[in-house]
Amino acid sequence: MRRSRAVLGTAAGAIAISFAPIFVQAIPHGSLGPTAIGAYRTLLGAFVLALIALVRRESLRPTRRGLFFTTLAGVLFAGDLFVWHRSIVRVGGGLATILGNTQVFWTALLGVVLLGERLTGRFLLAVPVAIVGIALATGVLGGDAASPVDPLGVALGLGTALFYAAYIHAVRAGRAAVGRMGAVAQMAWTSVACGATLAVVALAEGTLVLPPDARTVLCLVGVALVAQVFGWVTLATFIPRVPIALAGLLLLLQPAFAVVWEVLFFGRAFTMLQVAGAALTLLAIYGGSLARVGPPSDAPTTPTAPTAPAPSPVK
Repeated sequence: MRRSRAVLGTAAGAIAISFAPIFVQAIPHGSLGPTAIGAYRTLLGAFVLALIALVRRESLRPTRRGLFFTTLAGVLFAGDLFVWHRSIVRVGGGLATILGNTQVFWTALLGVVLLGERLTGRFLLAVPVAIVGIALATGVLGGDAASPVDPLGVALGLGTALFYAAYIHAVRAGRAAVGRMGAVAQMAWTSVACGATLAVVALAEGTLVLPPDARTVLCLVGVALVAQVFGWVTLATFIPRVPIALAGLLLLLQPAFAVVWEVLFFGRAFTMLQVAGAALTLLAIYGGSLARVGPPSDAPTTPTAPTAPAPSPVK
């Protein structure tokens, strides 16, 4: 019963996060810029996460070193949202989310550089499979049979993955340094740092304005509460109780459902080659997430998914 509950909880969290790009796409064009959307959603999420941490009696006072890594994670996550929201506009939420989930490869490569991790043959095989899958999904391969998508949008989606991989390593380092702070409190601080960073950038852009209509406000509340708060907290709660292979598979519900929602809510059409490419990419992501050799026993780790700490409200 406990395992079934953990599996259902993990699945529910992954599906909740899959709504993030849908809420972003549903915001009326021109009402808010991509940077301002990220600022509002993370600051609202931070407030709710802080309340949950207090209810759970988690300390909101990090150590000085923990505050450094938590702030660093927030700044890196701000970079993630900055490019990901722009990728959504250009290539759609489904494909942008799949591209962002290639973070498993960047996370592994950063693990080699930063932690001395080793890569297995399975991981090295997963990389070219993912490349072929992305080429099919984006229309680079397929000729007239596929509809090529905006190359800048694809590049931004892959940039999302790089930012998120760096964010993961910052959270891992912070996990060992936050002292008495719990996971939800750490999420709250990370969200504050992320939102503040994006707010400063939006001010510099001249795009930090008040949400102009009720639909925009509802979308911001939706992405903050459904994806960021419910999705993040649920995954952080249940993933440690699920076997690593099954957790990696369940997390693929997030990019898969992001595509499904885009088809249902926005009428997005994909060719069979693009669908095959998306499936191949997801298969490679799953294989890559299980293929890495873990860090040395004295390296900072986190009891969650195969390649990530508590998943972000985006991926």
